[in-house]
Amino acid sequence: MTKTFFITGSTGFIGANLVRKLIENKENKVHILTREKSNLWRIKDILNNSNLFSHTGDLLEIEGLKKILHEIRPDYIIHTAVYGGLPSEKDISKITQTNYIGTVNLLEASKGLDYKYFINTGSSSEYGKKNSAMKESDILEPNTQYGISKAAATHYCNNFAKKENKPIVTLRLFSPYGEYEEKDRLFPYVIKTYLQNESLKIGNSAAVRDFIQIKDVVNAYLSVINSEKLFYGEIFNVGSGKQHSVKEVIDLVYKNNLIKPDIILSEDKKRAFDTEVWVADISKIKRELGWQADISFSEGIEKTIDWFRKNYNVYENTEIEDLKRNANKMKMEIAKILEKTYGSHIGGDYSVLDILNVLYFKIMNIDPKNPKMINRDKLILSKGHNSLALYSILAKRGFFEEDKLQSYCQNGSCFEGHVNYHGISGIEVSTGSLGHGLAVGIGMALANKKENNPGRIFVIVGDGECNEGSVWEAAILASRLKLDNLIVIVDANGSQGLNYADYVYGNIKLIEMWKSFGFSVRDINGHDYEELIKTFNQIAFEKDKPSLVYANTIKGKGISFMENKLEWHYKSPNKEQLKIIEEELKK
Repeated sequence: MTKTFFITGSTGFIGANLVRKLIENKENKVHILTREKSNLWRIKDILNNSNLFSHTGDLLEIEGLKKILHEIRPDYIIHTAVYGGLPSEKDISKITQTNYIGTVNLLEASKGLDYKYFINTGSSSEYGKKNSAMKESDILEPNTQYGISKAAATHYCNNFAKKENKPIVTLRLFSPYGEYEEKDRLFPYVIKTYLQNESLKIGNSAAVRDFIQIKDVVNAYLSVINSEKLFYGEIFNVGSGKQHSVKEVIDLVYKNNLIKPDIILSEDKKRAFDTEVWVADISKIKRELGWQADISFSEGIEKTIDWFRKNYNVYENTEIEDLKRNANKMKMEIAKILEKTYGSHIGGDYSVLDILNVLYFKIMNIDPKNPKMINRDKLILSKGHNSLALYSILAKRGFFEEDKLQSYCQNGSCFEGHVNYHGISGIEVSTGSLGHGLAVGIGMALANKKENNPGRIFVIVGDGECNEGSVWEAAILASRLKLDNLIVIVDANGSQGLNYADYVYGNIKLIEMWKSFGFSVRDINGHDYEELIKTFNQIAFEKDKPSLVYANTIKGKGISFMENKLEWHYKSPNKEQLKIIEEELKK
């Protein structure tokens, strides 16, 4: 028998696993809602399936939703779209719009349809802190913006069901884990460190959750779909009925490993929503739908490890895509700010941004919540006129709120046109007077050596900046002191303020000069993310030698009318050019 489904959030963890299960039955017609900018990595390999149909739309555009729904006329509407469940998802407006307004719009758009079930996806965060197993009848006391928005959506679903006499249920999920989970979540993170023999950084190992394997979660949805009973505004907890601590997760992941993990604990980082009890009472869903978790905690972890061992390349590929996507977002924001302020140096911002992006998100040992951490890696952007690229990276990495960038080059702002140390978290030293950053970096590297501090020092210089004699005075000393904890990166975009670098250097090869000064040199494409990551992961290149990465870059990278054009050292884009930049960054 053919069943037609409409699923929101199909590119997310829950939605993608549900879609994958539903398309196994070739009689099912599975329709999914995606946005123009949706990251499709979880479902990219199944998009061409004959019984999967993709529709572009937005939960905030009710008329478009209504049109899609009334054309499809689904038997089942399954709402899994969510925002705010990840630590990085902090936009309160977006939390409210996605979780509450989006739910309201979807229900309103579905009016007039004779569906068999509308399944809303809730969250155990709706409960807040409790002293015993959480029951569907408990008073909701959410203590996060996310929990509040999900509770509001559940209440609206219940009210709508009773008012419109519609079969609507909310599955209140506890802590799902497993295949295709977000890479920064607990299980993928611990398993990755296990598979790659890395150190673990854990905030609160005593924190407890009711963890449930994603296959059991999908089966909970199927139990509603296949139920002969109709429920109008009911809520069902979906959990294992048992709670486990973060430490138990780690112990089980590593149980067969002779080498125990190097765990860095920060027990002081207990979060507001951490509690001693976080477990589902699942008696209602067992009684009414005959569902319960089939996969034990230990079996679930074994299955998940096995899947990650075979499929971790999926995460590695999407990490690079995420980095590129973030870079384009930052490029667009940089262009908007410079158009508004008539600021300069956008060409150099675009040439160095990929390097900074890889360093701050993949390589450097840093903690935005503890920016003065003693053993941190440090970066000096010696070509300080590209401050906006560095500020953008720091904001995106979480050192400060992104909206602070709007004060760039405004009266009284600490976000100056050249890198400013004062008042900006994550900046190690003010720069701008070219040729001085390397000397400062040498001092930091030497201090770390003397104090047995493992922190590395990264210094980014421009190829034009290497005209300065002070760069070479410092280079001699770095080599003499055998500073293998020092990494110099040349942003070799081939141009400088008033001419191309070749005009100044003539027949002299800059990369050969660095070799002759005793540096261990790697010559790479400064915009190739795979090559950047691979190269930086090999540091230090040689014992007792400072490392140098000669990054061949393009001034104005990614924008046709900017690339390799001298004038974009100083020019700022106008409104018409902003439109072109936006279009080209979308490609």
